[in-house]
Amino acid sequence: MRIGLLVLAGEGHLNPSVALGRELQSCGHQVIFFSMVDTVAVGQAAGLKVVECAAQELPLGTVNRLMTSMAGGTPPWKMSAMMKEVEWINTANLLAVDAWMNQHSGQLDCLLIDALTPHFYLLGEKHYIPYIILEPSIPAFLYSPDIPPTMLGFDYSNSWFGKIRDRITNALFAKVIGPFFSTVQNYYAQAWNLPQSQGLGDSRQALARLSQVPSAFDFPRQDKDKYVYTGPWVNASARVRVDFPWTRLNGKPLIYAALGTVYNDQTTAYQMIAQTCQELECQLVLAVGPHMTDETLKALQQQHPQFLFVRKAPQVELLQRTKLFITHAGMNSTLEALQAGVPMVAIPPGNDQPGVAARIRYHQLGITLPSKQLSVERLHRALTAVWNREIYTDNVQKFAHEIASKPGLTLAVTAIEKLITNHQR
Repeated sequence: MRIGLLVLAGEGHLNPSVALGRELQSCGHQVIFFSMVDTVAVGQAAGLKVVECAAQELPLGTVNRLMTSMAGGTPPWKMSAMMKEVEWINTANLLAVDAWMNQHSGQLDCLLIDALTPHFYLLGEKHYIPYIILEPSIPAFLYSPDIPPTMLGFDYSNSWFGKIRDRITNALFAKVIGPFFSTVQNYYAQAWNLPQSQGLGDSRQALARLSQVPSAFDFPRQDKDKYVYTGPWVNASARVRVDFPWTRLNGKPLIYAALGTVYNDQTTAYQMIAQTCQELECQLVLAVGPHMTDETLKALQQQHPQFLFVRKAPQVELLQRTKLFITHAGMNSTLEALQAGVPMVAIPPGNDQPGVAARIRYHQLGITLPSKQLSVERLHRALTAVWNREIYTDNVQKFAHEIASKPGLTLAVTAIEKLITNHQR
């Protein structure tokens, strides 16, 4: 099969999606990765065929500029400007891929489309190409009325109060955030004489919604049959190589801390983590991301010479040596921890992370702390509890065994092949 891959340009979406693309390619399929200039290296590292899109409209640095503006959180008075920039990026990408498809008609058998890029669904319908929606995070995390809104991080409740709360908050949330995702889609649906979107949960003509989340990790939900649950789409060898000073690991129990690739301008949180770990018999590896100043990074290393502070770490490999993971509760980081059998202390700042953290609590895979209430005292209590209580390690190990027995990439490829074969009959 000839498969087109259309993915949101952020690591949390790119890493699992290109891993899936590489797995499909290893099974004899041709995968074309439609890429902005900023993400070409990601596709090349995975060995995929790369089609560079909108290079003139979206030059090198476009993604980094957007991520930098989001790194410390986006205040309400800047939301409008950020939404306009995202709409511009979405429009430029949509038109560039559409132009390629016009010139290469009939050269794709299927599209795999990120759930957060619903404007790309239109390409499948306009060019008569069947498509499957990829869910790198919680299935339909933008809108699913029977479970708590993922961005709010409520605990799951099957009570009448919980059900009413979830339906009301989901409806309000959809009304507020819906235009952010539907503006470009609806504009070009009208221009191309295609149906308008029916809202955030609309799968349009997709063959299925494919999730890398293990079914057991999700909340109980009435609509589970709408999704194809697999397991983590992880392949470290498909990623851009990250250098790391492995020889500086000293053999002490390892705490690894990383707070993601979007909201990672969190210097105060990093300082608290280092200060707290001073009191434990451990070695800390802390990945601070690109936004901390060189001066602050150097000062941290001087204050805590026994610890390692890096911009970026080879996370999958490092988790194999880790006793406890301090995480932002991003979906990929959480799944990689589950796959490695590592319990967590989660500090979710936003997006889908509060909802992922709620599932960590629900399954007792670790302890979660609100990012705005973080303190050395609270962090120390959480680390000590996860460090000493076997229930967290035992529960995570159960997930690790389950994931190992049912490899997510294998299940995902099998599902895609079956869906397309059935559609073609």
